[in-house]
Amino acid sequence: MWGKAKQVAELETKLEASQLDCTGLSTELDQLQGKYQQTLADLETLTARRKASPLETMYLDAMSPFDTMRDSLSSSLLSLTQEKENLEDFSELAQQSNVAMQTLESEIKGIQDGARESNESVTALKVLASNIT
Repeated sequence: MWGKAKQVAELETKLEASQLDCTGLSTELDQLQGKYQQTLADLETLTARRKASPLETMYLDAMSPFDTMRDSLSSSLLSLTQEKENLEDFSELAQQSNVAMQTLESEIKGIQDGARESNESVTALKVLASNIT
């Protein structure tokens, strides 16, 4: 019994040590998150401070009338790409329907051939029955 109590006490000690480790790791994680947030803020500040060179400004000013055209073309390209995908899906569906239709036609011909053979057998049986009587 005392052996079990000793094991329980040891496990409780280990649990407390693990909890302390977790608390330490949590504190360390909080510190790292704070540093990360500060680094992001510093990066945003540095990015905001950067000014375009005169050549970059001239280029951006010259290209700005084309922004709406570029956006419109980009939107049109996206729309056409979506339409192409829809048509490809429709084409695939049409091919699958064609294969299914051919299979159905083949099965109908098989049924018709079976019916024809049955009719011939019935006719032969009628002839045989009339010959017997």
